[in-house]
This record gives sequence, structure tokens and C-alpha cells, in this order.
Amino acid sequence: MAWVSDYKPNNGWAPTWSREIRGGALAEHRDHLIDLLNSANLGSNADTWYWSLKNSGTLPASMVQTHWNKYLPMKVNVFMRRAMLNRLPTKTNIDLKGVDVESTLCSICDDHQEDSVHLFFKCDTALQLWSCVGRCLEEVIPTFHHLNDMLSWIDNQRVLCFKREIIDTISTTLIWVLYTYQNDVVFGGNSYKKVLLFDSVVSFSFNWFCYGNSKSKINYSAWLYDLLMN
Repeated sequence: MAWVSDYKPNNGWAPTWSREIRGGALAEHRDHLIDLLNSANLGSNADTWYWSLKNSGTLPASMVQTHWNKYLPMKVNVFMRRAMLNRLPTKTNIDLKGVDVESTLCSICDDHQEDSVHLFFKCDTALQLWSCVGRCLEEVIPTFHHLNDMLSWIDNQRVLCFKREIIDTISTTLIWVLYTYQNDVVFGGNSYKKVLLFDSVVSFSFNWFCYGNSKSKINYSAWLYDLLMN
């Protein structure tokens, strides 16, 4: 292992080895390593990440941005990561991959092209759910055009960190419920009833938040009538 502190301006690299290298293949590997180190150009600027697959060297934002909620199950967090990268098997994504689909219209409303933005924020069912959440939070839910818009809205909430985590948990649970309901419609399942979708959002978010926060003493009745626990 070589540290930057092993570099001497006048003498080059002088790494410290755990044991003496007497010769043979190890000596050849050492000499090759020293050549590589000597070819490195150490500047005085602060260390930064460099993305070699782009001429600009800039790491794409989609590779940096992520979302992880410690109260939610891993499968939901992984699902959100895929959603942010637009890798969910919505009808439009499946069609773009060359798979023959009978229709690219939304499986729930059958009125618009089914992509993540429509499914989670534009579909009539999604709008109804967001409206219910807004009334419970006593918030006017803005129009979201991407999942990042939703996360930015959550981050900008001027509330205590604990309450921001609750909003994040409820909002992400809503996205999860909508997606699993869409799958139910496509595959003829019976896990959800449309009229009970909001109840599912409240129930799942309560169970997940309480399970991930063992110190909380929240009861379901209080959560049901006051999601922010004011």
C-alpha cells in the first residue's frame, strides 16, 4: 500500500513495505507499481471524482443522487432507486425495449401513456391519493414532474427532522402502493382495492416507521388522525 505521504518531491515514491522484497516476481510487480506511481501527476488541488466515461470527467447526476429511508424495507428503497433511474417496467419502458405490448396506456386509468411520472403523479388515482395525503398533512401538495421534485419538496419542508422523516416515509409508501396496485391490475391480483389504497398507505407507513423506530410510542389511532403527530 502506498500513501500520498510516501511521496518525496526530490526522491519520488518511497512506500513502506510490510516485509523486504528480495527479488523474483514480487520485485517485478514492485518496480511496475513504482513506475505507475511515478507517472501519476499530483497537483495541489483538492481531490475530486473523475468520470472517465465522459469527456467532461463529470460524474452524471443520476449516478450520484440516491434516496434511502432507514424506516422503509430494503425492497422499497431498492425500488425507489430503480424508479429514480427510470428502470421500472412501465409500459412505455417495456415498449422502448422492443417488447410487443398490447397498449402503452396506463393500466389504471387507461387514458395516458404509462410512464413513471404519469403513474405516480398524473394519474387520477395518484392525484386522489396525493390530495388525501395533503389534507392529512395540512399541506398543498405541488405538481411533481419527477421523483426528484418530490424529494426536493420533502427536503425543503420547514419542520423538525423527525416530521420530515414521517413525510418522506408516507410519500415513498404512496409511490410503492401505487406501483404494487398497478401490478395488481396488470396481473389480476387482489392485494389491493382501489377504495382502500389510502388506508394501505397509512397502514404500511405506520408499520414501517414504527418498526424502524423502536423508541417511538405512536399508536395507530393517533397516526391515522394526525400523520405528523402534532
